[in-house]
Amino acid sequence: MRTYEREMSAQERRLIEADLADAERPVSFVVPVVWASVGAIAIGAIVVVIVRTAAAPGFRPADWLPVLTLMVPLLLVAGGITFGAMRAIAERRRWGRNLREQSVPLMRALLAEGRVRAHAFASTKGVRFAEFEDEGDVYLFELTGGRTLLLEGQGIPFPDGDLDWPGAAFELVEASVGDWFVVLAGDGTPLELKERPRSDAACEPLLGSEFVCAAPFMVRLIDQPFEDCLRQLTAEPTGW
Repeated sequence: MRTYEREMSAQERRLIEADLADAERPVSFVVPVVWASVGAIAIGAIVVVIVRTAAAPGFRPADWLPVLTLMVPLLLVAGGITFGAMRAIAERRRWGRNLREQSVPLMRALLAEGRVRAHAFASTKGVRFAEFEDEGDVYLFELTGGRTLLLEGQGIPFPDGDLDWPGAAFELVEASVGDWFVVLAGDGTPLELKERPRSDAACEPLLGSEFVCAAPFMVRLIDQPFEDCLRQLTAEPTGW
């Protein structure tokens, strides 16, 4: 791996500007507010029905059982809807505040500085493991020099347009300010990328080597041969 700083390319600047435009958009609360209103109205209606039923002429204490048997589950469902919607509103508020206070200033500073940090790799072959239990895809690359590169997690910044990936040589382009990756870009040289089923084993047996970054996904250089790492992660070992 070779790490160096360089000027930001025009394509990388466009990607950051697009992320900045998304981050500056107002956070929408329409959906959770609608659900919160539905839940609150339902709770009110259920309470009114219970009160009116209890106040009806001829209502006896023994009549509470069928009333509560019907109304309590409905009340719990309505309460759950309201609670979930209010929690979603709070999370969106927090997300919007984080965007305004952290992400937006960081992206503006990065655009103003105009520089990125690039981690350059040269690979001879690679494997992609399908997502396992919502943990994101896993990519394993054999690097020149005998080391292995592991990429894992959601949010891997794949390129679009003319930034081909994977390639025999590729870069992880990182912001020079903050802890944020911009894009994963190849040089256009074809690289065979095979698909493999992933075993239930996590990637911990592969760790304990040089740590590159963990935001927003995990990048590690492993001091083990590619084939050994492949056997640990493959559900159906078939060799390369």
